[in-house]
Amino acid sequence: MKKLIALILATVMCLSMVACGSSGKTDTPATQPVANEGSNTPADSGSVTTDNQTIDEMIANLDHDITIGISLFNYSNNWCSWQRNAMLNWFDQCENDHISYIISDAQNDQAKQNDAVDTMLARGIDVLICYVVQSTGASAIAKKCEEAGVPVVFQNTKVDAESLTNFERTWFIGANNEDKAHLQMDMIFALLDDEAKFAEIDKNGDGKINMFYVQGPANEDMAICLRTVQERIAAHEKYKDIIVLCEHQNSDNSTADCKEIAEAWVGKYGDEIELQLAHTDAQAAGCIAAYQAAGLLSKDGGVYVLASNCLPDAQVYIKDGIQYASVLTDPWWQGTNAIKMAIAAALGNDLTYGDLLYGFPEDVHFSEKNPKIVYLVLTGITKENVGIAEEAYTRSTRAN
Repeated sequence: MKKLIALILATVMCLSMVACGSSGKTDTPATQPVANEGSNTPADSGSVTTDNQTIDEMIANLDHDITIGISLFNYSNNWCSWQRNAMLNWFDQCENDHISYIISDAQNDQAKQNDAVDTMLARGIDVLICYVVQSTGASAIAKKCEEAGVPVVFQNTKVDAESLTNFERTWFIGANNEDKAHLQMDMIFALLDDEAKFAEIDKNGDGKINMFYVQGPANEDMAICLRTVQERIAAHEKYKDIIVLCEHQNSDNSTADCKEIAEAWVGKYGDEIELQLAHTDAQAAGCIAAYQAAGLLSKDGGVYVLASNCLPDAQVYIKDGIQYASVLTDPWWQGTNAIKMAIAAALGNDLTYGDLLYGFPEDVHFSEKNPKIVYLVLTGITKENVGIAEEAYTRSTRAN
């Protein structure tokens, strides 16, 4: 039975601290060490010798206490909640009582997140994992942690460049949204290469595909995604004059907001809507609801919808033929590797980036522009391979 220590703040946010118990069996996949790019002399790491050890071995041999602070932007966000589930599931299965964590919900409020981080630092955390509310809030959090001598692993939400370049002990793990847009376009081109599918999508038979694109909040990352989509279409020899990007619009990431956007498109274009691209499954769900209500989408056919994350609801849509595809962003992979990065950093095993990533899967890849960025491995999911996504989310489901 794992020991739970509840910490209730005077503010509306919630912080909790838990120590790993010894009752579960770690479910992390076996990994191989990456090449060591330099020496790694851990700071204040007890009797643990990190040379030639994988991160899993370091965790197993840890014999002194490490407390990980975790600040997540909003538990009510579906993807964020799955990140939380994945990390808590890892802690549930952790067999080392020396590892504990404090976790907080920023409730989509940057000020609350800043206050939570202050509280964690005051409680003496050894490392912080932070899923920031706002990209621009990362530098302030990095500064707080640097002053306290605490390393930071940012996750998921793209952080401002300064938070990685201006501070020595900060890193990022998450999806590269530009890569995601490229993969989505690869899937669209492959779909249209199937003559039978093309005929189904081209409902009005004019030889062109009317495509619509809903994104997240307007920011640099979403602008890059839009540019990627536009450039991929313009550069494609076969489809540059076939795919017509009729409308694109930013949203607040909510299903309700995207439903309103799609309803407006239905009112303007009706059954001329043929292909829907969405940045996330939550956005796609809003579009699907609008198209179903208008009789433009059913299990028998209609608008083809592609998105990303491949959440459980989207998996059901894909299996039922309501949603064509999604790009899997594996919550277990990202959540557990964020923890491993954090523990390695807490051990001082971060003098070079290769050292920090000792023991990571061989398919981990880094930003070509910044070696402090670890990119999530992306997988295109359709009905044919939806089991991959189901397995990823099953690993992230807490057993208790």
